[in-house]
Amino acid sequence: MGLTPRCPQEEEFRWLLHAEVHAVLRQLQDILKEASLRFTLPGPSTEGPAKQENFILGSCGTDQVKGTLTLQGDALSQADVNLKMPRNNQLLHLAFREDKQWKLQQIQDARNHVSQAIYLLANRDESYQFKTGA
Repeated sequence: MGLTPRCPQEEEFRWLLHAEVHAVLRQLQDILKEASLRFTLPGPSTEGPAKQENFILGSCGTDQVKGTLTLQGDALSQADVNLKMPRNNQLLHLAFREDKQWKLQQIQDARNHVSQAIYLLANRDESYQFKTGA
C-alpha cells in the first residue's frame, strides 16, 4: 500500500505554517516594539521622570468646559478644569493637588499587554516548528 496523497489545502496549510508564520510574527514583533516605545516602561533603564504631555480641554462652540490636563507616563499629574453650568451660569472649578497623582489603569493595562505579547513572541525563534493553527 502506498501513501495517500495529501489534499492541496493541507499542503498549503503546511507551507503557511513553515514559510509564512515566522515572517508575520517578526512583523508583529516590530509593531509591538514600536508601540512599547509609546509607554514609559518601569525598570533600571528608565532615566528620570516620564515625559509630560499636556492636553487642553474644551467644548465645541461653547465655553462650558475648559481646562488643562498633564499626563506623565501612566499618571495624571495635574488637572485644572472649569465647568460652566448652563442653567444658572455657575462656574465650577476643579483641580487636584500636585503631590497627588491619579494612576490611569487603562494605560497600565495596555502597557502590560504589549509587554506580554513581546515576551511571548520573543520565545518563538526561527527554529520553532508550528504544527497547528492554534
